Amino acid sequence: MSLAIQRAAFFIADFEIQFAWYVEKAGADVAWRFQSALDDSLRKVSVQPDLGRIRHFDDPKLLGLRSYQVKRPFQEVAHILPSRR
Repeated sequence: MSLAIQRAAFFIADFEIQFAWYVEKAGADVAWRFQSALDDSLRKVSVQPDLGRIRHFDDPKLLGLRSYQVKRPFQEVAHILPSRR
């Protein structure tokens, strides 16, 4: 069973900035590959929410969050922080 993928407003805004940066710096093809890599990562996390490493924060509201890298060559660009189950 897959969890529903929910994109918060700040996620969408951050994605749009990153996408526009790729269009400007590397071209539309790279920007679309970034979107595809991000979508693939989101699908993987929706199927297996315990992927990635557990993150540690001082704020108790952030307990249980994990990070999961977008596949290469975008692994340094975005981390996905899924909600707790």
